[in-house]
Amino acid sequence: MGRRKRQVVPLSGDGRRLEALIDIILRCHPMSLRILAGEYEPTTDELSEILECLSRGDIDIPRGAVGFCGNSEEEVRVIRAETFGGVLGKIGGWSGLAAATRKFAEAYPRTWAIVEDHVRWVAGRSFSRLDEPQLERVASRHGVSTETVQRYRRLFPGQLAELALRG
Repeated sequence: MGRRKRQVVPLSGDGRRLEALIDIILRCHPMSLRILAGEYEPTTDELSEILECLSRGDIDIPRGAVGFCGNSEEEVRVIRAETFGGVLGKIGGWSGLAAATRKFAEAYPRTWAIVEDHVRWVAGRSFSRLDEPQLERVASRHGVSTETVQRYRRLFPGQLAELALRG
């Protein structure tokens, strides 16, 4: 029996906003895995602080990391808590995101394990060459290349967003 291959489907506006929120949480929140597991809900103040740092450029989210390039109006809208609140409402809030994470982990346990380890071990959750020793640790642990680790982590927010929006 062959491996299941995830099909990449372009995300809608809500999908891109949810993808951005998931990526921001993974990169910036110290309890990102607990949030995805449904064990912790970030406060409005925590999200506002993260979004404020993003808008000032204090937190480095590479351009295009969540499907946006340049300073488009859409990108500016993404960095606003109200937009995130709207898309969270469509999936059942933080508990809906946690349910989607559980479904993802059940359907793709290897990918989920690699993403978890990337979040735990790679400094700043970045994709920098400076993180090579941590990436090698994660890759070695899972028997994959460092490029595969980075690809799984980079694609995960969009895959989870798609799953969450499908319900």
